[in-house]
Amino acid sequence: MVGGWNINILQPPWMAQQLFEPAGKKFDVEMAVGAGMQLRVRINDLYILPGIDRIIFNPVREDEDLFSLADTVAAKLFEILPHTPIDGIGYNFAYSLDDSENFAISDNFKGENRNDVYNRFNASATSATVLQHSVLVEVFPIALLNIIYKYDKNSRVLTLNYHYQLDCKRDKIKSALNHFTKCYLHSKTICRELII
Repeated sequence: MVGGWNINILQPPWMAQQLFEPAGKKFDVEMAVGAGMQLRVRINDLYILPGIDRIIFNPVREDEDLFSLADTVAAKLFEILPHTPIDGIGYNFAYSLDDSENFAISDNFKGENRNDVYNRFNASATSATVLQHSVLVEVFPIALLNIIYKYDKNSRVLTLNYHYQLDCKRDKIKSALNHFTKCYLHSKTICRELII
């Protein structure tokens, strides 16, 4: 959930008390220290990463009950803090392709003119390539689905990003909440078409 979050409110004890049933669940906190400090809170097998510009809900494993929990917690957060400006909501799923799998859409960037074009501005291709398509999907009328295929010499990953641009409008925010499981199931359908 991208927006303007008050991380002074989004403290682990407050989240455990306010966002989960029953209240006061046990929680674990991990902290990354560097240029900026990042908290990662684990409550009921759901990671929550609060930040000033977004809050991320990340289930620890692929599990529809945890996706439902993420939906419930996000909706509860919006209910408790209704004046938080929320610009967008994204549901993101990544699938790693194994050696026997291929991406159904051509990923051949080895055109004979590629290096000639790059040489014109003193550039050369790297070993990593990203192919991205943005599409509208009928079952998600207010979402843009970004299909991102990235490959390099070590891995090939298909990422599906269901992006809801909300512009802080309450009716749009409400309609974009509670889609984690629905987007997940849709992403599985897309994978059956795009990973061959």
